Amino acid sequence: MSRAPAIVALVAALALSPPAPAVTAHGSVTASVGSGFDSNPTRTVGTEASADGYLGLTASGQGRLTLGDSQQLSGRYDIGLRKYLQTAPEDLAVQQAELEWSMQVGRALLGADGSGKWRVARSGIRDYADAIAELFFDWAFAKELSARLAAGARGYVYPPDGDYSHAGPQAAVSARWQPSRRHLVTLRLFGALPYYRGKARLVEATEDLSGVGRRDRQMGAQLSYALRGPVALQVGYAFVRVDSNSYGEASERHRLWGAAGIKLPLRLFASVQAAWQLLRYPDGIFFSESLLLLDDESQSSAGLKLAWAATERIDLEVRYAAYWIALPKVHDPSDSAVEVAGSTWWRHTGHLAVTFRW
Repeated sequence: MSRAPAIVALVAALALSPPAPAVTAHGSVTASVGSGFDSNPTRTVGTEASADGYLGLTASGQGRLTLGDSQQLSGRYDIGLRKYLQTAPEDLAVQQAELEWSMQVGRALLGADGSGKWRVARSGIRDYADAIAELFFDWAFAKELSARLAAGARGYVYPPDGDYSHAGPQAAVSARWQPSRRHLVTLRLFGALPYYRGKARLVEATEDLSGVGRRDRQMGAQLSYALRGPVALQVGYAFVRVDSNSYGEASERHRLWGAAGIKLPLRLFASVQAAWQLLRYPDGIFFSESLLLLDDESQSSAGLKLAWAATERIDLEVRYAAYWIALPKVHDPSDSAVEVAGSTWWRHTGHLAVTFRW
């Protein structure tokens, strides 16, 4: 029996079947090497801090995989290394990874994303790991207006004090309004219910713990505005409130920030950014100040950056930044009824680097 009819039918079926979705890939890599000055590498409160110089390396890679007309997979990886010249215990490595998948279905965008950050230093005093995983749903009401609903979980590990490690659900709803190409307004409301490994602290004493696990409730809002043009501008305000069944852990945080960037003659680019933060602890503060000084992003700050494009792929950069916190009153460890006046913590950094792009 001849196989010719079967072969003809197979060829016809392949010819009539829909083509496989097109797959395209895009990616980029950036690396920066340089040295700098840190006025307070140990993040010491008071006047006993000693300055030090350092060598630094940062690198970032990002990529996007487009699967046909409706699906997209994107990822990013960042790493930063810092080696101090004299303060070896503060040598630092920070890594962060992000991954997101999304699928367009009409006006809706469905997806999932996850991120993880890991900070480790020789001293181990401020090491931590932070991971977030979420599902999200976007809906475009119009070309100018869209909204997103996201829900997931967060896990945080703090080796210096395991009682502050926690995990729990979180959710957020946000709206994005872009009346024109140059203007963008974003509003975000969010909440979380972290469950801590440690026990709740009793009201009567700082050292006595209840037999109940610590439970917090976090709620917040953020409003921001961005302007595109010859001068890029971004301003915003955020408020976060934390209620806790552990005495001394409730807090309120107000944060105002702004950033601006402009292209200058001679292939120069300048940018400035500043953030002001107000912290309030209704019961006073009991936990270690190391938690407040953990990340530069959690402090008030002001910074300036000037970059010169030596070639299309190489930039020379100089940066300066100042960080500070008005520390609230703390309780005397020897007598919980006695409060010690807070102080202001300062840190200054300067950095000179060469950046390469591929």
